[in-house]
Order: sequence, then structure tokens, then C-alpha cells
Amino acid sequence: MLNRMKYTLLVFAAVLGLTQQAHAGFIVYTDRAAFENAAGAELAFEGFNDPALLNEDLTISANRYRSTSSLVSEGAKALSIFESNTFTIDFEHDVFALGFDLNELNSSHLDYLDSAGHIIDEALKITDVWYESTFFGLISDTALRSFSLVGSGSSSAVYGFDALSYTAATPVPAPPTWPLMLVGLSLVLLRCYKRT
Repeated sequence: MLNRMKYTLLVFAAVLGLTQQAHAGFIVYTDRAAFENAAGAELAFEGFNDPALLNEDLTISANRYRSTSSLVSEGAKALSIFESNTFTIDFEHDVFALGFDLNELNSSHLDYLDSAGHIIDEALKITDVWYESTFFGLISDTALRSFSLVGSGSSSAVYGFDALSYTAATPVPAPPTWPLMLVGLSLVLLRCYKRT
């Protein structure tokens, strides 16, 4: 009887483990409203309008804040990045969702990569219309702590990076539900087997 219970619990744990792995991945969004609806958590926001007021949970690899209207999608300023450079943002906490506006990408495509191992070649492509703004959003099942946009070529053209939304820091992370469910089921099964 006890061996049967152990076997049942092992099978249950294995199925749960495989189910968790099967859902690992990410979803890309090109619409901000759809991204915010799907994020399912509180989002922090940075508009890059004042370097002195940059969110404490961000470190950025750029220091050029420009007010050029074609680079800005929110507020008065945006980051100005050379299209041939690599631009990186580091977070002080785990992030599962991030989204931003890219303005006036006119010279080279940008690859996206992050610390969770997601790589998207040519995630952001040259805009068809001069001064066009593009939204890029990503929701991941795996936490990330940084992401980069990697340009190519030797162009000295610039693009505007603005309106970054990302998963806000949570004071205490919630425990995963499947271990709690496994413990509860184990207790129920143990009690049932003891009665028989």
C-alpha cells in the first residue's frame, strides 16, 4: 500500500514537472494595449525625460537624452542611440514583461537578446515611413535581468528609445503553486492510506 502511494506521488510530480517545462518560452507583442492587458502584473514605467530621475531599478548603457521630436513618443525627451551600437538595460530585480517604443529606426535592423537566453534576429526592422514609431513588447515565462538591442553596420544614424514599461518589483515573491499542491495531495493520500 505504501509503495503504491509513493509510485502515485512520483508519477504526479513527474507530470507536473513536464507540464511546467512545456510552457517555457516568450510571446512578442507589437501593440502596447495588447501587451499591457496580457502582462497580468503591475508595470513600472520610465519615460527617459530626466537623467537625474531615472528609476533606481534600471541601469542603462546610454546617456544621451534628446528632445528631437522624431525620437520622442512620450514626454519631452527620449534616449538617443546610435543604430550601429549595442544598447543594454539592466534591471535590479526579475522582470517577466517589458515593452518600449522605438522611434525613427532608419538605417539598420536591430537584434534582441536578453539574460534569459531569448534571441530574436532582426526583432526591430527599419521603419517604412520616416519618423515612424514601433512598439516592441515581450512576456517571458523565465525571469530576465537585462536585455540588449544590437545594431549592425557602421551607420552613424540614431534612433529614439522611449516609454519603457516593465514588470514592477514585488516585495515578497509568491511561492510556486505546484509544490504546495503536491504537498496538499500528499497529505490527503497519506491520510486515505492510513485509514485503510
